[in-house]
Amino acid sequence: MYTFKGTITYIGFVETKGDKGFKKREFVVSPDFMVKYPNEVKFELFNENVDLIDDFKMNDEVTVSFSLRGKRWSDKFYTSIVADHITKNIEDDKGDLPF
Repeated sequence: MYTFKGTITYIGFVETKGDKGFKKREFVVSPDFMVKYPNEVKFELFNENVDLIDDFKMNDEVTVSFSLRGKRWSDKFYTSIVADHITKNIEDDKGDLPF
């Protein structure tokens, strides 16, 4: 499993596909969204995990734990970055305490 830190720049809606109700949702995180041409990484959530992003909003600083998945179809290769866990990055506020 890998991790990636950055700022949420996009949160998609849940898509339901097929007769079995397969669910998919995408969100994008950028480690450097304040630059002119940011590096943005799309993560995918599937089925029971599509709600992992519900407690987050645009511009939240997060750490995403993910796995890489790939498949071959018709002599083409496809890679997915599948999020397994998302946590908010909380700054240490100890410097603001009066004591």
